[in-house]
Amino acid sequence: MHSITNLVRELSKVDRICKTQLSDDGVCKKILVIDATTGQNGMRQSEVLQEAVDVDAVIITKYDSSAKEGMLAAISRVLNLPFAHLERGEHLDDLELFNPDSYLNELLADELHSKR
Repeated sequence: MHSITNLVRELSKVDRICKTQLSDDGVCKKILVIDATTGQNGMRQSEVLQEAVDVDAVIITKYDSSAKEGMLAAISRVLNLPFAHLERGEHLDDLELFNPDSYLNELLADELHSKR
């Protein structure tokens, strides 16, 4: 809910508190989980949340390799965020490490197929 200012402020506050509680060698990763079907709205969500908590990586859910998910590459490029995982189903076993070659092959194959 990136458009709810108070919620974003609370998220930022939680992030600051977590940082103060970490030891010097403590590691805290902030992963942004985005529903692949959000399209352009996903970009805005990513921008707001990146500004609020300095996200480390992205997990994409509801991924089906359709062309609309080209926006996901834009999120990575514009915000300089790596994709960590893709989720293709509804179970934990459906979560897989992001493979850029597979992602691009599927995205381009779907684009070519839709133009025929």
